[in-house]
Amino acid sequence: MEANGDTSHNLFEGWTTIEEAAEMIGRGNATVRGWANKGWIRCFAVGRKVRLVNIKEVSDCAQTRPPLKRTEVLDIRKTIK
Repeated sequence: MEANGDTSHNLFEGWTTIEEAAEMIGRGNATVRGWANKGWIRCFAVGRKVRLVNIKEVSDCAQTRPPLKRTEVLDIRKTIK
């Protein structure tokens, strides 16, 4: 609670877990986690297992980084081997 007694401001508004964000945009948890690890979106740890991400940042990132097509993934895997 704030010193003036105003509790109407929710500090977590606009933030959600990596899992929920991934579900919202139709991508995998690992994709959103990777974006956070690379610094493309902000992420805050809450405890040992939960990480929160900003919903707008995740949505914006998803718009600028379309998912790879299966053939592109297979091509990448061939070059790695």
